[in-house]
Amino acid sequence: MRGDVAITLVAFVIALAVGHPQCRDFLPPFRVAAPLNFCAEHSDLGCCTSTYDQAAKALYDRHFGSVENSQCKEIARRLICATCSSWSQHLYDRQSVAGVSELLNLFPAMCPRFCVSFLTNCSRYILDTILPDFNVTNYCEKSQLSRDSSYCYPFDENAIQSQLGDADTKDSNCLCLKAIARNLKNPVAAIPANDGTRRLFIVEQLGVIKIFDQAQNRMLKLPFLNLTAQVVQLGSRSDERGLLGLAFHPNYKSNGLFYVYYVLWLRKAGRWEQASRVTEFRRSPVDDNRADIKSEHIIMQVLQPRANHNGGQLMFGDDGYLYVFLGDGGSAGDPFGKHGNGQNRSTLLGSILRIDVNSRPYAVPPCNPFVGERGVREEIYSYGLRNPWRCSFDRGDAETGYGRGRLFCGDVGQNQFEEIDIVEKGGNYGWRGKEGFSCYDKKLCNNMENERLPIHAYSHFVGRSVTGGYVYRGCQFPSLRGKYIYGDYQNGRLFMLDENQITGKWMNRRICLGGKDLCHSGVTGNLGSNILSFGEDDAGELYVMAVSKSSPAKPLGTVFQIVDPSSRASPDECSKYRSVQVGLQNSPDKDCLGTASPSLTPSFPTTSSPSPTPSPTPSPCSNEDGSECPCLQRELLVRDYCNKSYSYQMRVLIARTKLLPNNSRLVTATLIEIFYGLDNYRSRLHKEIQYLILPSATRCRCPRFISARDYIVMGETDPYGRPVVCADSLAKLWREREWRRRIARNRQSPHCQHYYTRN
Repeated sequence: MRGDVAITLVAFVIALAVGHPQCRDFLPPFRVAAPLNFCAEHSDLGCCTSTYDQAAKALYDRHFGSVENSQCKEIARRLICATCSSWSQHLYDRQSVAGVSELLNLFPAMCPRFCVSFLTNCSRYILDTILPDFNVTNYCEKSQLSRDSSYCYPFDENAIQSQLGDADTKDSNCLCLKAIARNLKNPVAAIPANDGTRRLFIVEQLGVIKIFDQAQNRMLKLPFLNLTAQVVQLGSRSDERGLLGLAFHPNYKSNGLFYVYYVLWLRKAGRWEQASRVTEFRRSPVDDNRADIKSEHIIMQVLQPRANHNGGQLMFGDDGYLYVFLGDGGSAGDPFGKHGNGQNRSTLLGSILRIDVNSRPYAVPPCNPFVGERGVREEIYSYGLRNPWRCSFDRGDAETGYGRGRLFCGDVGQNQFEEIDIVEKGGNYGWRGKEGFSCYDKKLCNNMENERLPIHAYSHFVGRSVTGGYVYRGCQFPSLRGKYIYGDYQNGRLFMLDENQITGKWMNRRICLGGKDLCHSGVTGNLGSNILSFGEDDAGELYVMAVSKSSPAKPLGTVFQIVDPSSRASPDECSKYRSVQVGLQNSPDKDCLGTASPSLTPSFPTTSSPSPTPSPTPSPCSNEDGSECPCLQRELLVRDYCNKSYSYQMRVLIARTKLLPNNSRLVTATLIEIFYGLDNYRSRLHKEIQYLILPSATRCRCPRFISARDYIVMGETDPYGRPVVCADSLAKLWREREWRRRIARNRQSPHCQHYYTRN
C-alpha cells in the first residue's frame, strides 16, 4: 500500500513538472456558462459545454440505462464524463486499443486498480456482451498506452491543483500557437467571407487563394482563385510584390463579389512597367468554393516606380466603401519629387484611398477629406505613409461598442524606427518628414499639415520591419480582449499594445511564447523566423502567418491560431458573445449622410408623417418562436420612451419595417415629440429617421431608444440585454451635455423609475 502511495506521489511530482490543465482540443479549460447537470463535478472548471453534457447523458442512457448495478452505473458515468475534466488531454493521450468496442475507446486511460474495478463491477454487462473474448487484465494493460504514464483516471485533480497553486497562471504573459494550416507559400492574409460558412480564405503571395474549412478542420484541395498567370513572377528570394490583398463585398453572400490587389507587369508606351491593380471578381455561379476567373473587372491600376513598398491591403469599412493601402513607390528615403510621394497629394502613392466600388467606374465618396481641393487626388483618405504593411479595423467591444471602426496600421520604417498608427480621415502620418516620432527630412519635419503622431514606435534595436496586427475582439481568451497584437517580420517577435482608456496612452510589451512545458500536445511556442501577416476569422479569433524562411516559391509557411494557455471562455458563452467584423454594418460617415452606397443603404419612399394617434394596444413582445412581434409589422404604433439617466421622454411613431437581403431590418420611424425635464418643455416635430437592426439582435424585441456614449440612438437589445446599435448617425439627437444644461435649468424635472415602453 505504501509503495502505491509513493508511486502516486512520484506521479504527481512528474505532473507538476511537465503538465498543466489542458482540454482535448489542446486549449485551456474554462468555467462553463451554466452548471452541468450530468457531469456536474466538472462545472466549475472543465472542458465541456452544456451541449456536450446533454450528449454525454444520452450516451450513458443508451449503454447503461438498463444496468442494475449502481456501482457500475456510477463508474461508467464518471468515465463518460472524464472528457470534461480540466486534465482531459492528458487522460486521453493514448492510442486506441485494438479489439475493443468504440465505447470503451471513448473512456480515458484508467489507473490499473480503477480499471480492474470497472471491469469487475460491469463484467456482467460489458464483458459478456461487448468483450466476450477479451482478457480483462490485457485490456487494463493496453489501456495504459499513454505518452505520459503519470496521468491515468482517476487522479486527484483538487490535490494537483492545490499543489500547482498559481502554476497555471504563472506564465499568463506567455501565449501558445496552434497550427491550423501548413506547407503554404508565403501566406500574407487570412480573412473570412462572413457568409456564415466558417471558411477562412488564405492568400499566398505567389498568386493563389486557398480555402481552409474551419468546420471540417481541413484545407480544400482546389484553390478558390489562381492568379499566378497574371501576377508578377516571384522567385525563391524575399519579394514585396505579388498577390497582397483580398476583401469581400459587404453583401458577398448575396452578390458574390470580392476584390483583390496584386502587382503585375503592364505594357505602357512600348515599355514594361510594374503596376498595382485592384480588381473585382465574382464567385462561381455553380461552386461556392471557386471563383469565376473570367469575371475580372479592373477597378484601378497604379504604376509603381520601384519593386518594393507596395502596401497591398484591401478592406471595407462600415461606411460601405473600399479602403486601398499604397506604399510610397519604393526605393529608399522616398526620393520622388521635392517632398516625396508620401507628402505629395497629387499622387495616390504613400496614401490610404477610399473609393465606392458600387459605381462603374468607381466613384469618390463625397465625404472624402480632400474632395474639391485643387491639385489633390480626391480618392485619398489619409497620407504620409511609407509602406503600410497590414492594417485592420477594430471591431469594437462586443458589449459596449468601444473602439469600433478605429483603423490600425503598421507602417514600416526606413532605418531607425517602426511605427503603429491609428489612421484618421485627412490625417498626415509624417513620411518622409518623420520616421516614427523622429525627424527624417529636417526641411519637412516641422512644416507638415494635418500631422498625426503614431501611438507607438520602436527602434531597430527591437525590430526592423513591423507587421501590423489586430485588436483582439474574440471571445475564447478573455485576457486578450482589447489588446492590439502585432509583430516584427525580421525577427519573428510578437508584441502587445494595451490602451489606457482614461489617458489614451498605449503601453507596449513583448509577448512571451511558451516553452515545451507550457505549449505542447497540439500547441507550440515555436513561431518561425519571419512574421508575414495576421488574420481574423468570423468570431474575431486571431491568427498569425509565419515562415521559417521567406520564400514565395517554397511551402514553408504556417497559419497559427493565437492561444492563451492560462484561461479561456466557455464555448457556450462564445456562441452568444459576438463582435461583428467591420464592413458588415451600415454606419455611414457623418459627412456622407444620404450619400452612402445604394447597395448598403436601401432608399425608401418618403411619406408624410401620419397623425400621432395611438393605435390599439399590441400584444407583448415576448414571442419565443421567432415570429415577428406586432411592433415590427406594418402597423402605425405610437410609443413613449423614457430614460431615468437623462430625464427625457420621446414619443416615436413606428411607421414601417423592411427585411433586407442580409436578414437585417431597416425600420423607418418618426419622432413626434421630445420632452425634457418638465412637461412644459417639449418640442413638437415630425422628423423621419431610419435605423438598422442587425440579424444578431433578437427578432422579438421592439425597437427602442438606447443611450450610447454622447448620443441617444435608435437600436435594439439582444437576448442578454446588451445594446445592439447600428448606424448611430442616422438617429443622432442632442449631446448629453446639452441635456444636462437643460435639466439643470429645470431642477424639478421628474425621473422615470425604469426604462419602459407603452402605447
